[in-house]
Amino acid sequence: MWAFDIPLPHDEKLLAEKIKDPLVREIAKYLTAKKVDAAFSTAAGWEICEIKRRPLLSGIGQLLGYKDLWSEIYRDEPISKLIYVTVIDDPQIRTICERNGIEFYVVRGLEYLGARW
Repeated sequence: MWAFDIPLPHDEKLLAEKIKDPLVREIAKYLTAKKVDAAFSTAAGWEICEIKRRPLLSGIGQLLGYKDLWSEIYRDEPISKLIYVTVIDDPQIRTICERNGIEFYVVRGLEYLGARW
């Protein structure tokens, strides 16, 4: 099963303490939401994908952050793999991914999709 834009919810109690107005709280949740680009469920667990036009360090940070948050929020749904997909190869980013157990893929053609990224 594939899933896209999977939200990693905020701490509702903390938000309620910090932002009293319910409408403003909902807007803040939407604007600051952390969302996994794509994920695929396998027998071993979820494969989490971050997709970027360019290979940036921020993508690695996002994957590591998603891994941490996912394990807190979806405790019964383990992550089996982290995957970084981009359209340009970058040997330094590839090496950092390898050191952190992240699979790195270059997929040409994604740049032509009319996506918001």
